[in-house]
This record gives sequence, C-alpha cells and structure tokens, in this order.
Amino acid sequence: MEFFNALANLSDTKDNYLFQAINIRKNKTQYHIDDIATTPNLTSKYQLICIQEGVTAEAEPTWPDTDGEEVLDGACKWRVTSKVANGITIAEDEPINARDYSVWLALNANNDIAKLKYKTAQKTWKQLLIESKLSAILDSPVRSLERNTIYKKNDILSDATLPGGFLVCETAGTSGASIPSAITNAVEGENITDGTAIFSVHYFYNLASLISPAFSGTPTAPTATKGTNTKQIATMAAIINALADYAKKESPVLTGEPKAPTAEKGTGGDIIATCAYVLAALEGIDLSDYAKTTDLDEYAKKVSPALSGTPTAPTAAKTVNNTQIATTAFVHLLAGAANNGGIVDSLLAQNGYVKFANGLILQWGYSTVGSGAWALKFNGVYTAVVVGAPGFPAREFCGFTFDYTLTGWSFTAGYNSPVSYIRPTTTAISLGY
Repeated sequence: MEFFNALANLSDTKDNYLFQAINIRKNKTQYHIDDIATTPNLTSKYQLICIQEGVTAEAEPTWPDTDGEEVLDGACKWRVTSKVANGITIAEDEPINARDYSVWLALNANNDIAKLKYKTAQKTWKQLLIESKLSAILDSPVRSLERNTIYKKNDILSDATLPGGFLVCETAGTSGASIPSAITNAVEGENITDGTAIFSVHYFYNLASLISPAFSGTPTAPTATKGTNTKQIATMAAIINALADYAKKESPVLTGEPKAPTAEKGTGGDIIATCAYVLAALEGIDLSDYAKTTDLDEYAKKVSPALSGTPTAPTAAKTVNNTQIATTAFVHLLAGAANNGGIVDSLLAQNGYVKFANGLILQWGYSTVGSGAWALKFNGVYTAVVVGAPGFPAREFCGFTFDYTLTGWSFTAGYNSPVSYIRPTTTAISLGY
C-alpha cells in the first residue's frame, strides 16, 4: 500500500492520472458522503462507500470480507459493499446486466404504477405478489377483519375464511376474540354476529358487471323526475309518468285543445279533419241548403226525449231490475211469471180487458151518461162489479150473475141490505172481476 501512497505523490502526470482514475484510497485525505474508493487490500468484489465524511488515518485500516460492514478510517467512515449489488432498480426500463435475484420496481409511463419483479436464475424477470394486511393500506376501501377491533356501520371487510366474498358491517361494534365459524359456510346476504358487531356476507360473483350487466329478479333503480332526458335508467314508474301525457292509438280520449296537421282541401281518407280543414271544405257551400238535408227534428234528444210512433228497445230478462227500458214484451214476461201462465188474451183499449191463463179476467170501462139508464157491456159473467162516478164513492156489487149487460143503478146484490142508489151525472167508471 505504501507503493500506491508513494505513487500518489509522484510528480509524473501519467502515473498520477492512473492512480486517480481507479479511486485508490489515500491516507490523510478528505472524503465526502457517497464518495467511492477501492484498495488492493480489499477483496476484489467489494468497494468502499463513504458514509461519514472526514480525513482518513495515516495508516490504512484492515478491511473485512463481509458485505455491508462499516469501518472507521480516521475521521472518515466507510461501508464495504459489493461492486455488483442486488439492490432495487426503480425505473421504467429493464435494468441492464442485472445479477440474479436483483429486484426491479417496473414503473409505467406515468411513473404512478409499479410492478415488483425479480430476476430469476433463468435470467427472466418474474413479478412478485406481496402478502399484506388490507388494514395496513391507508387508502384501501376494504379492510381486514381482525380480532377485538372496532368497526363502524358500512365498513367493508375481507377474511381468508371467506374466499371470494366480503363482509359489510350492518351493526357497529367490536369483533370477538375468535372468528365466528359460521362465516365459512355463510350464504349470500346472511348476517353473522362477531362479538358485538354484525356483518352481512356477500360474494363477488353475485355482483353485476359495470359493462353490460345481466340483472335478474326484480332490480330497482331511482325513478327520474318527469321530463328527464338523460342516460339515467328509466323505471316502470318513470315510463308510466311519461305516458300519462300521451293518448292511446286505439280510441284515444283527448282533452284540452288537441291539434293535428291540416290536410289539403279535397283530401279524402281516414285522416283527422281539423277545424281549419272543415272550414276550407265548407267554403263556398250554401249552409242554408245544407241545413235542410240534416234536419235534426227527426232525432230524439238524449235528455228527456219525446218519442213517437212505435219505438223499440232491447227486451231485458224478467229478472232484470235496473233503469233499462221495459218493453211490452218484458211486461208480458213479468205478468206471466206472477200469474202462473201469463196473459192469454187482452184488449188494451179504453173499454178493454185482460184474460190470464188461470181464468182470471180483468175488465174496465168508461162511459159518459146523463140521468137515467146507463149500460156497460162486459165480456163475460162476473161475481163482482165495482162502479164509481165523480162525486160519489165507488160501490161494489157482489153475489149475483149477469150476462153482458147491466142496466140501471138500483138492485139487490146479495147482501143483507140493498145497495144505495147512485145517480150518474157525467162520468161512470166500472171494473169487473
């Protein structure tokens, strides 16, 4: 070593340049942090790195044959390191001439994402997977489920006993001293009690993809306000709200002042005729003549119609009891049901009768007479007759038989005393049965 120290003090420029180029350590020389030096007394695979600046000693110290060991040299301190280190290279490009098991933190183009790789004995780079607790990752949305730990509602947790799944804290609390065995076989949505906390179990395979999700069951979504025109999901409620402003194509019920395109004058077909189209079509037409051909006197009003002629209507069943029009056929059906056979003969006139299938005959008559005899012709033999006149009470004549003609007003009717005499003056009405 004395040879090198002497060589360092030579005045020969070439020898001095050679000495400086190979960074031979010098005695009594100032060195600074990260200065690199070597010496013939150090194993050739090592070099010296200054880790404490200062002036070296007057004599060279003894160097160890151990990588990483530190040696005090006067006021200067050195660290013995390998010339080809197994350090970590942090770069986007692959390290050149890296030794086996060197580590490379491979950065992406933006230097914000890195892959941890190492060089194998087969001279290839293999990516490393690091095992760590999720709770140790400060910005991780998922934490590790640990023992005797406080969790808040909606915390998302993971545990090795639940492969492919995760937990959501439903009730805040502290986890127990040991993990619940029920977690291992829990099904989707099942609640697991762990200490004082309660967690619901979920599996990633039950989650829908953000890209073309395939939903099942009855998925729900927030209902957009009416008039929303965005990419928001349209729920059934939103669709019904939107359709409330539209009329059906078949038999639409329009309100307000609906509008439609006005067709050209003379256009035929089944398109909608607007007011403008009708006015254009009627232009030049004598409306007085037009009104004569559409005389509405031939039509009845919907409210309180005054019908004439022989109006007809559908005949209801005899059991119908509502406001439907009752036809004469309905009356016959109803009367027949009430009298065991119905009407077999009738004369519906001012002086007429109705004969039923069971033999009962109802006859009525109306006559205007003065004083004296009054005759009312009946269509059969009756056991009783009721006769009345204005100003006099109706009287019933019973218990006798007469044939077709009843003359006079005073006769005995089979009672204990004769019936009072009634003098008709203007009008007499009778009913035989």
